[in-house]
Amino acid sequence: MSQRGEHFLKSLAGSRASVVGHPVPIADMGRVMFLEDVFLGSETDIAFLNSFGMRAAFDGVDLFPPREAAFIRSMAPSRIRVLGTVDPPDGASAVESLIFQCETIKIDGLKLYPPGPDTRGWVLDDEKNTYPLFEALRRHGIRNVCVHKGLPGIFIEEYCHTDDLPRAAATFPDLNFIAFHSSFPWEAELAGHAKDAKVKNIYAELGTLARMMRSDPARYAVLIGTLLEGLGVDHILWGTDTPVIGRPHWQIEAFQTFTIPEQIAGQHGYAQLTPEVKNKIFGENAARIFGIDIAAAHQAIEGDLLYKLRDDHNPLPTGTAR
Repeated sequence: MSQRGEHFLKSLAGSRASVVGHPVPIADMGRVMFLEDVFLGSETDIAFLNSFGMRAAFDGVDLFPPREAAFIRSMAPSRIRVLGTVDPPDGASAVESLIFQCETIKIDGLKLYPPGPDTRGWVLDDEKNTYPLFEALRRHGIRNVCVHKGLPGIFIEEYCHTDDLPRAAATFPDLNFIAFHSSFPWEAELAGHAKDAKVKNIYAELGTLARMMRSDPARYAVLIGTLLEGLGVDHILWGTDTPVIGRPHWQIEAFQTFTIPEQIAGQHGYAQLTPEVKNKIFGENAARIFGIDIAAAHQAIEGDLLYKLRDDHNPLPTGTAR
């Protein structure tokens, strides 16, 4: 592994360590950790597993290639959906790779990352680099395009904004465009684009943001209220960024009890987080756009080994949130 790749993985392990309260070796952040975190350490039944590419940034190596994600899926096929990945500036080779992922790996969606250590710029509404990818997805019946927005970190900030979403969404109205991390801290920008769009295929995902429920609940209330007002209750998806920030149980538990303070709701005119709205965010919205039959999915997993281990031998922890 290259030095840059190792440094990046150490930063992910450091993020987890800051949540769980003890050092986390890179070697531990693998298949077993994911399965234990998501399916034994929380009430999650189905999870989406992101591939992570950016070969040009990490010396030609995919740090978490779609093949590995598909292998983990094979360990719990009823529970895991795989998001493939490519680097759009790779052009024809990116399209070729995506076709392979659609036909051979059987990905359920595409996850894209903005330019970062790889400084080649690209945007979602790029007719040369990204539209051929969306056309390939369309031909293979895959409808969901997920893209990292907000949280610049290692990424170039200008590409973490959402100005490229409306045109891409309008050009491909049969695809869904899902802004991971809700473009935080620019969620108002995302909400504005979604509200003004002629098509309603722009979505927000909440991964990584749960810590605000404890560190800054007022800011989290504004985030959720803004998304509800701009995108609507049917266009917000749950996410946790497990295993990077630890087991998701505490995040689920916190969101189950979270409410928008009446003062903030009244000041901004926000709708409240009812149990029905939370159920949509927790899974019903994702099930709808990814074509998951909830009743059939529940029947497929309710007797599997992970279900038995979690409910019979490894009850969920209480009061473990940090």
